[in-house]
Amino acid sequence: DPIIYMGTASLKDTQPYHGWIFGFDSLTLQLKYVYCTTPDGREGGVWQKGSGLAADSSGNIYFQTGNGTFDNMDDFGLSVVKIAPNNGSLVLVDSYTPSNYNYLNQNDWDISSGGILLLPPQPGSTPNIAIGGGKEGTIYVMNMDDLGGYNSKQNNILQYIVGAILPSVPGGQDNGIFGAPSYFNNNVYIFGEDDYPKMFTLNNGAMPTTATSVATMTMIGPTPVISANGSTNGIVWALQFEAPILWAFDPNDLTQVYYNSNQDPSRDQIAKEKVTRVPPTVANGRVYVPADGVVRVYGLLQ
Repeated sequence: DPIIYMGTASLKDTQPYHGWIFGFDSLTLQLKYVYCTTPDGREGGVWQKGSGLAADSSGNIYFQTGNGTFDNMDDFGLSVVKIAPNNGSLVLVDSYTPSNYNYLNQNDWDISSGGILLLPPQPGSTPNIAIGGGKEGTIYVMNMDDLGGYNSKQNNILQYIVGAILPSVPGGQDNGIFGAPSYFNNNVYIFGEDDYPKMFTLNNGAMPTTATSVATMTMIGPTPVISANGSTNGIVWALQFEAPILWAFDPNDLTQVYYNSNQDPSRDQIAKEKVTRVPPTVANGRVYVPADGVVRVYGLLQ
């Protein structure tokens, strides 16, 4: 039967806690699978700013963990983790941990502020590619078939891109990647924290080291959401939490704005009640925006 997987972290970093993955039967909601990220340690939460877990066609599950214990055996804090169901259990298949793990851990620079994007098969010698990153703002481009493991001297991944996303500053406000990247028509979209929304056009599966297109306004790290009719009529949606404003961008040029909810404020403006840091959902030609106590629904004028 289909399984619904979810990750958990902590409530306001209240100790003690671990990161957990739970798998529930989709029909009965009976708990079928449990995986702990730090069984012999602590922390390693899976929060990804509300982004879901990623899965490939073989049933492998990918996610990123927060700061916590790492021993490269059972405890995988601050890591990209790949697990799979096997004989009634969730088991570790592969992992990647940045070479600067200790530095990130000391500064509370979670990887689990971001989520994992699995690309469709790419041309070249490495067709199966995953993209992630966290508070540090470094973009990790990984081979899904060999994530890279841990090496304190170097990062054995396809690309380790520094500086393309606004990085965090020690002792200052967090920047970096919050939420999962998105993909459409060979473009990857990463909207960093207090950064300009950015698009990266792939070249044979490789990311450019600087953005291909950059929006004209900064935002507090919304997760880009794509709507399209197959490979046409694409729109990149973003909920600017701090305003709050719903934006619709041209997927080929982020300087071009199709729509924002303040263009006709009497009709479309999102009230100033606090909106949740959850991306909008697009279904059946409508965009659903979660807010405190309400869901706002946007669609074509009749």
